[in-house]
Amino acid sequence: MRGDEALMTRRTGWIGLALLFPMVASAADLPLTAPADPVEAEIRERAQLARALSSSPRAIAHLVRMDELRNDVSSLSMLAPTYAQLTFGRAHPEVRRAARMLLARLERSRGRLHKARDLVEPLGFIQSFYVLGSFDNEGKAGCGTDYGPESSLDLAALYPIRQREVGWRAVDVRSADGYVDLAALLRPDDEAVGYALALLEAPSETRTELSVGASGAFRLWVNGELAASEDRYNQPKPDQTRVSVRLRRGVNRVLLKVCQESGAF
Repeated sequence: MRGDEALMTRRTGWIGLALLFPMVASAADLPLTAPADPVEAEIRERAQLARALSSSPRAIAHLVRMDELRNDVSSLSMLAPTYAQLTFGRAHPEVRRAARMLLARLERSRGRLHKARDLVEPLGFIQSFYVLGSFDNEGKAGCGTDYGPESSLDLAALYPIRQREVGWRAVDVRSADGYVDLAALLRPDDEAVGYALALLEAPSETRTELSVGASGAFRLWVNGELAASEDRYNQPKPDQTRVSVRLRRGVNRVLLKVCQESGAF
């Protein structure tokens, strides 16, 4: 979940820094002879197209294809120059964001976790929040059930769950890629419903964009108003759903309900 323009009450985390990266080769610096390996040839072609289309979101398709081929190359250094150039150079904002995510993933693959976190931080991922659950999602029926927080949000309240009671817990995670697996925070973690609450502070009334990537169906409320919903179950990825919302001046309550079937939560 991301609020690109909002300030956080100790922020659920995806903000700013200056990174020092070595200058990377441009397309003109690469060898002129085509590689014999067809995978490497395609990567070079995709890199050239991504650079040529850097002012348009169409470049993202070529970046994604390069990432799909990452396990078939002998060295990740083939990918890094293009990702870095589009991350730190002049490109469409969506292209810069996609390139930054891919560059962070590449740095994680190299074992450079601090660099990966530094790259992810400016993207505004929310990583400090409250969690509640988990509740029952048997038969995928949980998203249609209000377990309490949707109609009455109270951080001090206790909610009945499987012959016991649970309450809100504050969590502060620092993920290398911005992804938070609720299975590490809530039990049970199969056919389950979990809630996450973030408090976003805005210096003035403004509109901003929130992005959600979830493993299953979800509901998103901003200050009690339903802002987005999805009933699809899939693998979680960043920016699967984006929604423009209005934030009022001061603290804003952003409540996310995730309904999971199995696997990642």
